[in-house]
Amino acid sequence: MMNASYSVSPGGCYSRENRIQCGLLVLWSGLLRSLKSGGSIYKVLWFVNKKAQYGVNMGPYILCLVTIDDLDRGVVIARALVEQKLAACVNIAPEIRSIYFWKGQVCDETERLLIVKTRQSLFPDVQRIVREMHPYEVPEIISFIIQDGLPEYLGWIDEVTREST
Repeated sequence: MMNASYSVSPGGCYSRENRIQCGLLVLWSGLLRSLKSGGSIYKVLWFVNKKAQYGVNMGPYILCLVTIDDLDRGVVIARALVEQKLAACVNIAPEIRSIYFWKGQVCDETERLLIVKTRQSLFPDVQRIVREMHPYEVPEIISFIIQDGLPEYLGWIDEVTREST
């Protein structure tokens, strides 16, 4: 087995000089991990091809947070997002407590939290579907970029979500 040592300057992968080096490191480490764990060379080559087409991350990938008052409504929205291939997965936290300021008063309510895993390019469609189905006047629909993740998991998000329109 080959051992190699690589380093990236203090600017990290975000500095312009290191993007290509970091991309190659990601591909190399992903290839080695996949082959070590008995992965198929064809899956590795598919992944490398996608990385070459779209850059180091095809995404970027995002987590979207959506709060809702009713579990059943949350399930309906979650299913719609997954069935329409706008999300790879939606987790539903069954009960959270939200304290917020709305229309001149402090509110204290029990809500449900939807955690949506998708790609940033699909966010406009996710936002549209949630707004259409959500009962709130101003629903919480926010997203965070996924900084890093297991390459196979991120690849799965690409596999099961549709191309952006």
